[in-house]
Amino acid sequence: MPLPEAILVSRCNIFRPFTAPFPMLMNVRCRLIGVFGRGRAGLTFVYTHLLELQPDIDIRDGCNRAGGSPTLAYSDGDKVQITIGATLYTFVVVWVEVVNADTPREFKRAYLLRA
Repeated sequence: MPLPEAILVSRCNIFRPFTAPFPMLMNVRCRLIGVFGRGRAGLTFVYTHLLELQPDIDIRDGCNRAGGSPTLAYSDGDKVQITIGATLYTFVVVWVEVVNADTPREFKRAYLLRA
């Protein structure tokens, strides 16, 4: 069991592409973490929240790299929407990583930017 279900206290919808009118995945269990104070890695990688998900959830960033270049190019990845109370919050996925890969504690962490 990668992430205990008890910590996945929110549910989100995932849209691909970002402009899609309907979600690709609905009602996905997740955990949203605000990281406003530390949400920057380098000059171009900026994020406001982390989203933790089970490892089998298909969530994608829009990051790519030209062959032979060490530089990453960031563009819009999937759109994530989460309703908290009566408010709908929208985020863009800027980076996705697998944490604890190939272990029983594997999960995905998506870096989000508030849209």
